[in-house]
Amino acid sequence: MDKSYSLAPDFSWFIFSPDETALYTLQTTDGGENWTQGLVEGHMGRLRYRKASYYTPDSGILVTSVNKTSEAAAIQEFLRDTQKLVYQSASKTFVEHYDEIMAGTFHGEIINEECDEKWRNEIMCQTAAYHYEIVGSFLRPEELKQAREQFEAGQITAEELKAIEDEAIRTLVAKQKAVGLKTISDGEFRRSYWHLDFFWGFKGIEHNVMDQGYLFHGEETRADSARLNGRIQYNPNHPVFEEYVFLTTIADGLPIRQSIPAPAQLLAELVRGSNEDRVNEVYPDREVLYQDIAKAYRETILALYELGCRDIKLDDCTWGMLVDKNFWETMTNGVYDTQQLQKLYLRLNNDAIADLPEDLHVTTHVCRGNYHSTWATSGGYEPIADTLLGNQDVAAFFLEFDDDRSGDFEPLRFVPAEKQVVLGLVTSKDGKLEGKDTLISRIKEASQYVPLERLSLSPQCGFASTEEGNILTEEEQWAKVSLVIDVANEVWGQKA
Repeated sequence: MDKSYSLAPDFSWFIFSPDETALYTLQTTDGGENWTQGLVEGHMGRLRYRKASYYTPDSGILVTSVNKTSEAAAIQEFLRDTQKLVYQSASKTFVEHYDEIMAGTFHGEIINEECDEKWRNEIMCQTAAYHYEIVGSFLRPEELKQAREQFEAGQITAEELKAIEDEAIRTLVAKQKAVGLKTISDGEFRRSYWHLDFFWGFKGIEHNVMDQGYLFHGEETRADSARLNGRIQYNPNHPVFEEYVFLTTIADGLPIRQSIPAPAQLLAELVRGSNEDRVNEVYPDREVLYQDIAKAYRETILALYELGCRDIKLDDCTWGMLVDKNFWETMTNGVYDTQQLQKLYLRLNNDAIADLPEDLHVTTHVCRGNYHSTWATSGGYEPIADTLLGNQDVAAFFLEFDDDRSGDFEPLRFVPAEKQVVLGLVTSKDGKLEGKDTLISRIKEASQYVPLERLSLSPQCGFASTEEGNILTEEEQWAKVSLVIDVANEVWGQKA
């Protein structure tokens, strides 16, 4: 080990694997005579949420490229001989520059002047945590919409449709990389709806068409739905698995976020209108239904984990419906007690994600409806904040705050200290760009309730929760994404 710089008695290097999937420590307690290695985080996509916990005032930082290994001796040998030892911060430097380091704007002293310049620049970008996110769905290109119409009309085969979907997703992923996103999705390009297609993939659930769609503000949705045709079971051939595997082949090592509708959302669909008749037939004991939903979800999530998925987002409109008393009473004819529903939805969601692997990052997104630039409900988070924000077992909450329908930030006081909040301040419903100063001011306002380091910025929802998409152009869509990144970089001092 090169000891041309001073070490504190207790000192740690932090080492990134070359594919950005793992973070290791190399630690000494005797001033560098002996070293031990440990795995800090097996999934780099989660670092932005827990960045501060990796550093102490007596630690150092090393950002380098190292082969994955469980042998501390191999890492020592690598560090002794490598030409890619780039940045270091000894304990004194760390204390002096603590604020810069925690903000991601300080990268230490260059101790190898001959290191390749391009490689150094790439590493500098990797060291900065980021505070910008995307909810998931993107506008479908016209050629994909046309292909779906042709498939429904029997003019092309399923294989031909899939080939067109594959190419559209390749193009989308390239655009996500180019704009600077650090977590990617397939844009939900293979789905007609953000939720129903996933439901149809379970055993025991079928596609049906109801007499009426959901009533949004000034518009009615298509009337497709999901109802029971047997007990709900995990399906090893669920389409989501093939979809995820395809995305891994084109992600180039970037973290993938897999969005799925929440278990509570499935229950809400199954008891919607006449669908509930099937529930009563198949599940005379509702307790068995709740157990089957949680079991099918949990097995599906674990199967995704086995395929390499480490980031799951549960999209959930049920909470957005509960905040609007008038909407809920209209939809249910006043049958349901919303307080009891809150407890039930919380239980369903938490049961489905209980005892999952520690390195599986689970978040949730709360929405008030997003269909063709219209919305379904209005109301602030206060009526559900204690239950949802205080008790749902997720690492982060994606919350829409793009207009007055979402209320103020005060309910964020219920968010536990270890959890993150992604502020959906940029609307995805139209193409008009928000003012940077306004967004920055609102982020600062939210930081009165959740510290700035635990906040991030995103659009309020996806750009196309259904294949119709919202009413804006693709150029306006990407301008919105760029705005989110630019504002986040300005607020948190990051490199995109």
